Amino acid sequence: LPSNLGGNAIGYMPSFLRKTDEDNIKNNPEILNELKGKPYYITIKVDGSSGTYYIKDGEFGVCSRKLNLQRDVNNAFWRISDKYNLEETLKSTGRNLAIQGEVYGPGINGNLLGVSEIQFRAFNLFDIDKGQYLGWKELQEFCFYNHIPIVETLETGPSFNMTLPELQAMANKLVYENGNLAEGIVVRPLEETYSRVLRGRLSGKVVSEPFELKYG
Repeated sequence: LPSNLGGNAIGYMPSFLRKTDEDNIKNNPEILNELKGKPYYITIKVDGSSGTYYIKDGEFGVCSRKLNLQRDVNNAFWRISDKYNLEETLKSTGRNLAIQGEVYGPGINGNLLGVSEIQFRAFNLFDIDKGQYLGWKELQEFCFYNHIPIVETLETGPSFNMTLPELQAMANKLVYENGNLAEGIVVRPLEETYSRVLRGRLSGKVVSEPFELKYG
């Protein structure tokens, strides 16, 4: 782990979880054809470090993007668990679940959002037993009832019909609340859908061109 995030790893992320990769739609524009006509949502992409919090057969765990982390009150990912009561929340469901989101703040990727302490924004809810992500509505409801912050929704619609230039224009004009350039956007169907192009879930990002030029 980067020294600014702290902590030690038990091992790699357990195989029953999924890493938080987003395919770049520029590299796979066929994704847009699979999205076309489907109810959809677009969220802002928070610039930070992704974290995964899971409960499996009564055992709670915390992961960075790739690693399973030892319990450590000084580790940024574990501090997020305590801050948002994620262990107790997941245990209370009686299910094997994982919530994934972006950890951001001081000491993480330059803290582009300019916040004074580390924070969390959820973007995935994963059913471990079924091996599949739950839809946007389920994630919203879970976060609302458990007081967990969620990524900002920029747009929803009943039928996706946007072009790559339109999505790029949306991403390029985005800034965070403090005025810094935002990383970009993520586009998904409201209901989880399999992508033949990606051979996995249908989901993709568009990175802001000004952001890429400035931060590389």
